[in-house]
Amino acid sequence: MAKTLKCGFKKIIMIKKIIISISLLPILLLVEITSFTGILSLISAPYDIAVLAGFLCIGLYIIGNFYLVKYIYKFFKKTI
Repeated sequence: MAKTLKCGFKKIIMIKKIIISISLLPILLLVEITSFTGILSLISAPYDIAVLAGFLCIGLYIIGNFYLVKYIYKFFKKTI
C-alpha cells in the first residue's frame, strides 16, 4: 500500500514538472527571439565597438543555449 502511494506521488510530481516546463516554453521562445534580434541589430550597427559587442553577445548566446539545452535534457531524463 505504501509503495503504491509513493509511486503515485512521484507520478504527480513528474506531471507537475512537465506542465510547468511546457508552460514556460512560449516565454523562452520569446526571450530567444528578442535577444537574437538585439544581437543582430548590434552587428549591423556602423560602429566597430557595437559589432564587437554583437559578436561577443553571440558567443555568450551560444554558450548560454548550450547549458540551457543540457539542463533541460537532464531535467527530462531524470523525470522520465
